[in-house]
Amino acid sequence: TIPLECDVYSSGEYPSSSPVFLYFHSGGLVSGSRECVPPWLVQICFKNQWVFVSASYRKLPQAEASGLLQDATDAYCFARCWGVIDEFASKRNVIVGGSSSGFFMASLTAHHLEPSPVALLSITGITTFRHPFFSSSVLLPPEPIHEAQMSHHLSTPVSIGTTSANNPRVFHVDKILQDGTKNTEFALPPLPISDDGNCDEFPRGCLYDYYLYRNEFLNLVGEVDPGYEWAKAEGASVDLQRGHTRPLYRVTLMKMLASV
Repeated sequence: TIPLECDVYSSGEYPSSSPVFLYFHSGGLVSGSRECVPPWLVQICFKNQWVFVSASYRKLPQAEASGLLQDATDAYCFARCWGVIDEFASKRNVIVGGSSSGFFMASLTAHHLEPSPVALLSITGITTFRHPFFSSSVLLPPEPIHEAQMSHHLSTPVSIGTTSANNPRVFHVDKILQDGTKNTEFALPPLPISDDGNCDEFPRGCLYDYYLYRNEFLNLVGEVDPGYEWAKAEGASVDLQRGHTRPLYRVTLMKMLASV
């Protein structure tokens, strides 16, 4: 069991009745981190006085499908309870969104949890891995990636992913001014950029290309991926194995935008 972490962007001036926006980052379910947040999305939440939560989650293949669902569930429960002191009080409404594969994580909350999110936001999102694209041996790099080239990622312990602080995908509070507008003078330090700060010929993100070409994604997540069945019959659901111990979900960083 590893502790999952999240970043919370909020202000004491936000009304308690406002929804929480729960965000899942991109990375093909194999890489990326909660620090990778679109600045414009933070700006929208700031303007509307919505608490913004960027959640971490364990990565494939070590996490398995059940692990992804557990992490999405815990993140959703955490968001619903944000700022709710009285255990008998109503929980917060939650908008859930994600970029690319992060939207697949977001969709799990709608498919499997009650009450459902009040809305979903897809940012070029993957809705299901049952789409023919993921069973067509799609080759993205010039040549197929072999198992030997991925062995160091396949054999590592489960992780929640890291991203180098100077990666342009990483959100910094200084990217936004106190009034919520873009800081046009913000600049990243001129340092080498990688997924996690390491110079690897085959970084962990290549696992996405590896699994895509081998048509493995459905084998990895099919247990929790209902595909398009929800659109065919009202109330369609997928039977899931329950009873797994859920990892601890805790806040590790509070960023008060209004006071920056």
